[in-house]
Amino acid sequence: MTSKVLITGASGGFGKLTAMSLLERGHKVVASMRDVAGKNRKSAENFTDLGASVVEMDVTEDHSVAAGVAWALEALDGLDVVVNNAGLGVLGVQETFTPEDWLGLFNVNVFGVQRVNRAVLPHMRGKRAGLLVGSVQKTVPDQAETIDFSSLKPGFTQNSDPSLTAGLIA
Repeated sequence: MTSKVLITGASGGFGKLTAMSLLERGHKVVASMRDVAGKNRKSAENFTDLGASVVEMDVTEDHSVAAGVAWALEALDGLDVVVNNAGLGVLGVQETFTPEDWLGLFNVNVFGVQRVNRAVLPHMRGKRAGLLVGSVQKTVPDQAETIDFSSLKPGFTQNSDPSLTAGLIA
């Protein structure tokens, strides 16, 4: 079965690898990324050459997410899967991070996921099917004085309020 998939943060890393793997298996993919005309132009062109659709989307901006998800829904005539991959990973000593650093990371890694889910869930609920996937990040063992900020995101999609996802997974 071919799935229609939106992947956030697809310009590099796990997002790029996930999108490429899904395309190789015949799935329809919308690869979202920031700055498709600038720093991510080559990545966007490569995805287009591979048969993916590309949409510019910044998960830190409500209007960008709403427009990007609406575009993806139109381009693929719906969505079956959303991979919430966009995120920041920062490793460092706890006391060197400011509250502003934390806010920036939460804006991408937590609120970005919530923005995307909020935009796509009405569609999935309407068709009573869909899958939300959070990317897997590493953790830092035995280093209590350090924080791996990329680990903020993984459980958000899986552990969100059941009333938000009730009936979505067939």
